[in-house]
Order: sequence, then structure tokens, then C-alpha cells
Amino acid sequence: MRSGWGLLGTGGWPEEGNNRSEYLLNFYGGGSFGAGIRIDPPKRRIAYEITPFNFNFGNNSFMLAYIRVGVDIKLN
Repeated sequence: MRSGWGLLGTGGWPEEGNNRSEYLLNFYGGGSFGAGIRIDPPKRRIAYEITPFNFNFGNNSFMLAYIRVGVDIKLN
């Protein structure tokens, strides 16, 4: 059973054969996994993060993979 709130669209053009509507909000399950390294010198205000392995997955064949590079600035 598919649950959702709010209807988006009228189902498409009849010529295309797409006669179903989409929902604005659906509930799906999923998870994520990431691994990387953080370089944080103790006497500097800037830290670096390199996360080459980020994977997100879920039902309905959802999958996303990306690389992340970040710079953090310490406030204190």
C-alpha cells in the first residue's frame, strides 16, 4: 500500500499512457554509510575533512553515492 499526502498533477497526458498521479509527500525507508578522514591540527583554527565514500540507499531502487570535501573553522 502506498501512502502519501497531497496529489501532484492530474496523471499526465493521455497520449503518453501515463494516467497515474504522483503524491507530494511519501514515506520511504533508507539508510546511509560514509567513511573518511579528518585532519584537525590542535593549534590551528581550521580542520579538513575528506570523505570519499558516501552511500545512501532506500526502497524503490533509490541509491546515491558522492564524494565530500569540507573545511571547518573553530570558533573558540
